Amino acid sequence: MRRTALTLSVGLLGLLVLAGPGVALEINVTSPQKPVTVQMQPVPGLKCSVTEYGPSFDFVTGSGTGAIVYGGGVSCLNGVGIKTVNVYVQVRSSTNPFEWFIKSSTQVTTGPRRQNPARITVMNNAVRGHTYRVVATGTVTWNGKETGGATISEAWTA
Repeated sequence: MRRTALTLSVGLLGLLVLAGPGVALEINVTSPQKPVTVQMQPVPGLKCSVTEYGPSFDFVTGSGTGAIVYGGGVSCLNGVGIKTVNVYVQVRSSTNPFEWFIKSSTQVTTGPRRQNPARITVMNNAVRGHTYRVVATGTVTWNGKETGGATISEAWTA
């Protein structure tokens, strides 16, 4: 009987499982990072926040590319206001660690909408070894006044 090793990496945790006959397969999945929430600029009578979700990554052995999952949301106390959410991914420059670029085709907007919370989740391509972060921005309009905010995730290397 031939044994095949299956390696599953979740965040920093590695797990080795011996399976029955088959092909060796390594799947690397990072658990979703904790959401980051910030309060929007104060407007009298309006208490809202913007949240970014992710990133999390999914790669299969033998492939340098995989998926990045990320998202954002806006919510307001008592569900008031018309909300817009914009979320995108930035990738760190390979020559200057203080320089970030918006990854093409990652910017997605939802709204304006009354839904509370207004959320969006996106899956896009990622390249192993690149460092990514998620940016979420939001605006809320209520009684003719507008408030806004933005949040950025920690940087994570795929």
